[in-house]
Amino acid sequence: MTEPGFTTSISKMTGFYVVGMTVTGKDYFALEDLPQNIANELRSAVGDFQLETTPENINFGTAAKPIMVDIDLRNDRQITITFRNTAKELASVTFVNEPGADAAFFAGMRAYPPAVDVYQTAIRSGTTEELEKTTAARREIHDECTRLLRKKLAPAVCIDKQAARRLFTIIALVR
Repeated sequence: MTEPGFTTSISKMTGFYVVGMTVTGKDYFALEDLPQNIANELRSAVGDFQLETTPENINFGTAAKPIMVDIDLRNDRQITITFRNTAKELASVTFVNEPGADAAFFAGMRAYPPAVDVYQTAIRSGTTEELEKTTAARREIHDECTRLLRKKLAPAVCIDKQAARRLFTIIALVR
């Protein structure tokens, strides 16, 4: 059983396929409380996820209706992602942080925010070589965790690489 937490609506939009996203965590957070570079990256990922996601790149095998995405981070050892529309739950998957289970996904989530920091620093003050190196490291984390996310979702949801990348970014930054 997970302990009670706070639910934060990080986005509500109308006229899109993804009309909202909520994150439930152990502690309350607001975008204003996050470091600016992380908050900016999160805003960008959420916006891109909503603007670019269509029934073609997240498909449940049913008629397309607007969907909500709920991310539950209340338990330190697991993450649950639920896709639903107003009528019903469409799919739900849980990542468990245990050896042999989803440990690589959790390791990527821990590595991603520091990679964003290094990348942002390189953009501001680094050389082209530093920027290329940090971009490659960040992309490697992103690609592996995107692959793991798509694999985990595959039995229930057909999600394309770009939508999965955005979803991973959101999860890693709010975790």
